[in-house]
Amino acid sequence: MHESLRGLQVLRGVACLLVVVYHLEQYEAKFGIGTPFLSAFRWFGYAGVDLFFVLSGFVIAHANRNRLGQSRAMPEYLAKRLWRIFPVYWSAWLLGLAVTVWVYGHDVSHIDWANALPGWLSLMPLEATPPNLFVPQARTLTFELFFYAAFSLFFFAPRLAGGLFILWGGAVAIRLATSYSPTHPAVDVTLSAYVLEFLAGLALAFRPVPIPRAVLLPALAWLIVASVLFNTPGNSNVLPENPGLRVLVFGPFAAAIVAVVVTRERAGRFRTPRWLLWLGDASYSIYLAHMPIAYALFLLTLRWPHKRWPHLAWCLFIARGDDRRRVPLALRGRAAVAETGAKASQTARRGLDLKSHRMKTPGEAVFAGRRVSTIHFDHGFGVTLMVIFLSLRRTITSMATPAFCPAIAAM
Repeated sequence: MHESLRGLQVLRGVACLLVVVYHLEQYEAKFGIGTPFLSAFRWFGYAGVDLFFVLSGFVIAHANRNRLGQSRAMPEYLAKRLWRIFPVYWSAWLLGLAVTVWVYGHDVSHIDWANALPGWLSLMPLEATPPNLFVPQARTLTFELFFYAAFSLFFFAPRLAGGLFILWGGAVAIRLATSYSPTHPAVDVTLSAYVLEFLAGLALAFRPVPIPRAVLLPALAWLIVASVLFNTPGNSNVLPENPGLRVLVFGPFAAAIVAVVVTRERAGRFRTPRWLLWLGDASYSIYLAHMPIAYALFLLTLRWPHKRWPHLAWCLFIARGDDRRRVPLALRGRAAVAETGAKASQTARRGLDLKSHRMKTPGEAVFAGRRVSTIHFDHGFGVTLMVIFLSLRRTITSMATPAFCPAIAAM
């Protein structure tokens, strides 16, 4: 039975918050105000994805560490991974399509659906697939799927898989050192610099060594120095557009903070903020759905006065639109499908009381080695977001007309 590391859920919440605020800064920049509150996040907010990759490697290895070499466990492992990824992704994809068509009024007939749809829905790096228009950040899920598939080798031959993973990391390093640019997207994903962050998470889980908090100081110093060295003044896109440099800058600190949090929690010296646990529980749904929802909220607030304090209120309003705590408890996933008879109906009527009837988070359920047969926590949240958006569609569409704001046509 695996230990429950709640600190990893906290880090998921932090990573999710970084990505959301990074995109919120981009919406903020559309107004061109002189005193933006979030402008600093354009330099590092995207690094939440790097933290996600390290966490992904650690969680997969930690959750399955006692099942290595057990080939019969592999189908269950893959089924859980796919069940986690696709239902929420497809819901977010439909939500993005709805925002594009019904809110922006964009014509999607020009899209080469025959080539686009297979890659968009399967998340496979097919050669003819154009960039994902409705969930742009879903490209990171392609890397996740490759990580999951590669890790399945450990269920058959752990020692051989370990050696192959070392060679994999070496191949990625050679690709980065030689500036090799693969022509096929599948090769590009396989040899991506992000693989090194995934491997770092695996190494931390397979070789658990206590890491003192003091390690964060040199890691943070490197992050600051490298950011200054590799960034171009006035251009915050240098690192996001160069995965090799990005991993070099943010990867060591992401690995260090994961290692320190795990070490301190195992020693009983890590306090878990409840609000970050809430955010970590819903981080995957928020990560996928926050952009189309923020687009809709952005259009609803086009008349908002953007001076200092009204603009701060606007930032909070847009961010609040991605807050899972505003969703009724009875509509959040992990509904009472695991219960039976009168107890299930009673729980459904009163909703889930988190104090008296606390359900384990997805991370805790995996770490505890439990067989999860209920709806994934994020699934209910993703569907709820879809329902909320569709119920507001007419209001949003009526507000987002050219007469209301001519700038819509240029967005």
